Amino acid sequence: SSPARLALAPGSQVSGTVLDDQGHAIVNAEIELRAVPLDECPETGRTDVLGFFSLPAVPPGRYGVLVRKAGLAARGPVSIIAGLEDAPLKLRLERAASLAGRVLDEGGRPLGGAVVTVAEMHGTRRVLSVLAGALPLAAEAAALPPSSLPRQGGGRTATTGADGRFALDDVPPGPLRIDVVHGDKLPFAEVGFMLEAGQNRTLGDVRLLEGATLAARVLDEAGAPLPGARVVARRGDGDGRGEMLSVGATADADGRALLRLPPGRYALHGFSDGRMSQVVSDVSVTSGKEPAPVEFRLRKGALLVQGVVRDPRGKALPGATIVVRDRSSSTELLRTVTGTGGRFRIATVPESGAVLEARHPDWPAVTREAQRTGDTIIQFPRAGSVEGEVRE
Repeated sequence: SSPARLALAPGSQVSGTVLDDQGHAIVNAEIELRAVPLDECPETGRTDVLGFFSLPAVPPGRYGVLVRKAGLAARGPVSIIAGLEDAPLKLRLERAASLAGRVLDEGGRPLGGAVVTVAEMHGTRRVLSVLAGALPLAAEAAALPPSSLPRQGGGRTATTGADGRFALDDVPPGPLRIDVVHGDKLPFAEVGFMLEAGQNRTLGDVRLLEGATLAARVLDEAGAPLPGARVVARRGDGDGRGEMLSVGATADADGRALLRLPPGRYALHGFSDGRMSQVVSDVSVTSGKEPAPVEFRLRKGALLVQGVVRDPRGKALPGATIVVRDRSSSTELLRTVTGTGGRFRIATVPESGAVLEARHPDWPAVTREAQRTGDTIIQFPRAGSVEGEVRE
């Protein structure tokens, strides 16, 4: 057989300096370049006495840059494209924060084996940490020290001990999302938790609820299952912090969907393309008690309505909420959010017609009749003003 031929291409140099929040050089900081998608052979190096580092012969491509130094943390992810962005990097580390707390069950008993994950947030976007391999089972994780779990990028993960306590060090300062999960309980999330540089803060006690599993089945008018149909449970009274709670599931080949829900009263919505949506109101869920199954019968006869939402200047507006209401009763049937280009598509609007209500935190709500053909155009009006004259 002929010998293998290997062609070597020139690599790029990735270099830069690592400074603290006061502009001082950080010596012996660990630098790691990981290719995107993730690889198992990162390029590594360390800073010198001037905080300078250089990684020669880096293959072209996109990389995530990780910087590590005990007691310090990077705020936000850094990514580069080797071969196109060869200017020296200036990376900054801040004093790391720490977070501690305790996880309890519904009865106030310590919950061991709960996995606590802290991830940076930038605006409304969550920065997810990538963990190599699978997390341990709760029973196994309870015996592991927090430091034994992997950490990557802006994410930090710990597991509660038998006393329910956890502690996380080297946490990046700034707004964070905290997730707590346990295989036997409903997950917990705290969004926008703020940590300052160098702060040692406690989360306090986190109680994980048992909740209950609600079974739903989606059928057509003849009683045949509708695989792929969606069932969404919405709790209108919020979760104690003024937030609407919404949990969804997709029906399997037999039309069945299971939703794991915290206690409360819900409205259940059933959807399937080309069929009328159906709402089952006032469904009560109690922890530890399985609620009665819910059945949907979805009739044919739905319209496909699509369109675009624009801001007052006429620009496409992604992220606006579209609420579909019954024309006669004003009952909410379903809702969606505009995507890229401000567009929306709803395949379950009743043939009798519906009213679309567009919502955005920056402008008053706008209503429009759903167009049967073509695009429904919804534009938010300019903010009004009040003029007048004040006289003595």
